[in-house]
Parts: sequence; C-alpha cells; structure tokens
Amino acid sequence: MPSARSQANKKRKLSATKNLNQKTTNSTYDDHNNGPFCPDIIFEMLTFLDSKFILRVCMKISKQWREISLKIPLHWMFLGLGIITHLENNECMKNLTSVKLKCLNNNQDLKFLSSEIFQNLASLDLRHNKMNNEDLHYISNTESLHNLTCLRLGYNNIDCEGVKCLSNSNHLKNLTSLELLKNNIGHCGAQAISNSENLKRLTSLDMSFNKIGCEGAKFVANSENLQNLTLLNLSVNNICNDGAKFISNSEHLKKLTSLSMNRNIIYSEGVKFISSSASLSNLTSLSLISNNVGREGATYLANAEYLKNLRSLYLSHNNISCEGAKFISNSEYLKSLTSLDLCNNNVGFEGALAIATGNNFQNLTLLDLNFNDIGMEGALSIATSQKMRRLKEFRHDYRGQNGL
Repeated sequence: MPSARSQANKKRKLSATKNLNQKTTNSTYDDHNNGPFCPDIIFEMLTFLDSKFILRVCMKISKQWREISLKIPLHWMFLGLGIITHLENNECMKNLTSVKLKCLNNNQDLKFLSSEIFQNLASLDLRHNKMNNEDLHYISNTESLHNLTCLRLGYNNIDCEGVKCLSNSNHLKNLTSLELLKNNIGHCGAQAISNSENLKRLTSLDMSFNKIGCEGAKFVANSENLQNLTLLNLSVNNICNDGAKFISNSEHLKKLTSLSMNRNIIYSEGVKFISSSASLSNLTSLSLISNNVGREGATYLANAEYLKNLRSLYLSHNNISCEGAKFISNSEYLKSLTSLDLCNNNVGFEGALAIATGNNFQNLTLLDLNFNDIGMEGALSIATSQKMRRLKEFRHDYRGQNGL
C-alpha cells in the first residue's frame, strides 16, 4: 500500500503536468493569434477604421493583424491615377471595393482602370473630372469594371453619345446605382438609358440637371427596363405638367420610394396627377421644391390617399400660402410625415399656428419654416406645441429682438 505522503507527491506531479499542458496550449494559441484578440474581434474593429489607417498602421501590428486586414474591403480616393503604378503589385489593394478619382488629366489616366487592383471594385466616383464622351467610351469597354454596382458621373461633359456607350456596355450590367447629375444628356440620353437591356438592375437613377424635358420623362415612364427603380431624381429638367403625368401614370415605376422633381415647371395640375397616382403609392419621399405648387396643389397633396406612406415631403419655394399650410396640417393622409419642408411659402403666423395645433404631425422630427414671416408668436407656437413632442429640428429665421 502506498503511503499518504507518496500519494500527495503524485497528485502534485499530476497537477504540475496539467498546468504545464495548459500553459503550452495557451502559448500555442498566442503564437498562432499573435495577440490577446481573437480574429473575429479584430475584424470587427477594422471595419470601423479608415482604409489608409488600416494600410499604414494596422497591417504592421502583427502577422495576425496583417492577414485579417487583407480581408477588409477598402475605400480610397486618388488624386490622379499615377500612384496606381506604385500600388498595382501591392497585395493590400486586392480588396479595393470603393474608389473616388479626382484631378484626372485626360483619358490616358483612365487607362489605369484596367489594372487588376480594380477587379473587385463595386463603387466608382468620377464626379468633377471634365470627362467627355470619349472618356465614357473607354470606361464602358473596361472589362475590369464588371463588378461595379455604383457609378457616379456627375458634373462632367457627357452628352447623349456618351450615354449610348454606357447603355450598350456589356461590362456594366451589374450597376444598381447610376448618377449623371449635371451633364447634358438630353431626352436622347434618357431614351438610351430607358431602352438599355444592360441597365435592368438599376434601383437608383439620378438624371437631374440634364434638360431631358417631358419627352425624356416619357421615355423613363414607359421603360420596362427601369421597373426596379426605387429612387428617381429628375430635378431641373424642364419637365412640365405632362411630364409629371407620364411619371404618375407609369406602369413600370411602381417600386419607387423616392421621387425628386425639383425646379421644373410643374403646377397644381401636375401635382394633381402625382397625388392621384396609384402607381406612386409606395413613395416615402417626395420632393417638388421650386415648382409652382400653390395653394391648390397643396390641397391635392393633403387629400392624396395614395401618398399616405410619405415620410418626407419637400415643398419649399412653392407659394402654398397660409391656406395651403392649413390643408396640409389637417390632412388625414400625411400623418406619417417625419420631415416637412415648407421654406419660403408665405405661410405666415396663421400657417405656423395651424401646424402647431394640428393633430396630424405627431411624428414630425424636422420642420423647415424659414422665410415665412411667422414672427415671434409663430415660432413660439411651434416651439411650445404639445402636438409635436418628437420634433428635434425646427428651422426658422426669427431671431427675436436681440437675435443676430
């Protein structure tokens, strides 16, 4: 029979062996992970950091951090494309998914887009680069951009011919968002986009400031290829009441949730078409800034059963007057509004009071009544309203006696 002392010594040896094994296991874990954080935690932290910081700092912390950093999608802005020659062979750039390019000199710079580092690019921002049709022709034929889902081409010199190249491209079929703001595509460009079999996946289309006119609006409205659109911006395009009618009667734009037609030539008649449109019943945001909606147009909006899902309504610079504000305030169909812009509409004190005392704006978080001559009493009625307790932002230009 072993003595009690020998049994105690045996237990101590077993305990020491167990601790040694535990330390070895922990050491192996630390050697493998190079630090106190598990890979999942590091990955989460990296997703909140700027791409340049990841490349310049995080990748140099340890082998573990470097390996995980290589899995993070990168977002980068290049001032000219010359630097790409120094990055082409850098493995860090293989996850480049979002790029903004500025200060492009000519289409020679665009040739760098064929670089392998752009193979996984999902978003490309080329705004403000004085690009022309020839540049867009090159982009449209660049195979490395086949994964693009978002293309921003605003503020360039692109006309109808350039848009035709884009619309016929077999390499841009995955686009879901296209911005052509402030170019000169005209109704011909709108037709090319509307007829494109390659742009069927678009959910967001911005053609504002392009002089497409009512004819261009008609092409968009009649397009089966654009039936997946949820956001459409046709602001500043010389669109009149007929254009508003085309959009409102469209059988293909029923998925729209956001419609902007600012600074066009839409009067109360055009607003009537929009307000009575069953096709636009999914709208949550409607912007008609700087048209000529007037008091009558405000009445149509207030009685619009199909617009009951609206969360945001932008009507600044429309001369809807005090009466128009009252109609909107008493609307049974605009109770879901969280943002209301009535800036510069001659609303006055009475209009402000109607808004403050109405029962339909309990969900408002933003209200803009700038340049409406609501005075101190109007401002106070809004600020102290018990009907709008969720209001977080109240924009007005009344500053009081000692205001600046």
